[in-house]
Parts: sequence; C-alpha cells; structure tokens
Amino acid sequence: MIERRGKGFSRGELSEGGLPMNLALKWHVPVDPRRKSKIEANVSAVRKWYSQPKKAEGISAPKQPQASLRKRASKKKET
Repeated sequence: MIERRGKGFSRGELSEGGLPMNLALKWHVPVDPRRKSKIEANVSAVRKWYSQPKKAEGISAPKQPQASLRKRASKKKET
C-alpha cells in the first residue's frame, strides 16, 4: 500500500481512536467526512496523539485559549 498525505481522518477512525467528533472539530483536527474506510495506521495515530499529545510526532496539542482580563486605566481627576 502506498502511503500518502490525505485530506483528513474518517469519522470511524476518530471514534475508534477515542477522539470525540466535537472535540476533533474544536481542535481543528482534519476530518474528511466523505471517507468511510478505517485504516489501522490512522487509528493508532489518533490514539497516540489523543492519549499523549505532547509526545506525538509532528502534532502538538492545541493551546487552550486564556480569558483575557483587561483592566481599564483609571481616569485622572483634574481639580
């Protein structure tokens, strides 16, 4: 079998790998909704990435957005 870069993971690969679809979409994981096949190499890649995101090859875990709290500068009162 020839390995080549694909458009994304199939829904079956994500569910078998343990990554929920809503979380995959939130993290911008490439998903190809037209694919129906499950390739075991892709399933193991999803499992490896989802269970240990920092140690996965070439993919890092998405950063959680931090709520930015902005403080307004106090107005100076001129008397």
